[in-house]
Amino acid sequence: MSCAIFRCKGINTLSDLSQIGLHNQRAKESYKSNTDIRKEDTINNIELVKCDKKYIKKFYDITKDYREEYNKRQENMRTDRKKSFYQMVNDSKSVVADEMIFTSDKEFFDKLNKE
Repeated sequence: MSCAIFRCKGINTLSDLSQIGLHNQRAKESYKSNTDIRKEDTINNIELVKCDKKYIKKFYDITKDYREEYNKRQENMRTDRKKSFYQMVNDSKSVVADEMIFTSDKEFFDKLNKE
């Protein structure tokens, strides 16, 4: 009998988002020394929000309208209280993205086709 695994994790900073993107796309140089990482299997990843560029750039694309609105509000802010959008997002301790992984064992996937 197959088992299913579902993992959901909040990502709190844009720096973490960048690192997770490099990891998920197997783009880190450190993987060259780890023979357990099969970079060729990365093409089998299914992304719910298609991201054909770096995760941080996709984040900025998605939040463009919000970022413009935030920057407009900052124009009226006292100089000593102004923060860039990047600073505000990282200082807020909020979740900037959610990473979700759905997986199972080999037996489960052997019964499925790619579609």
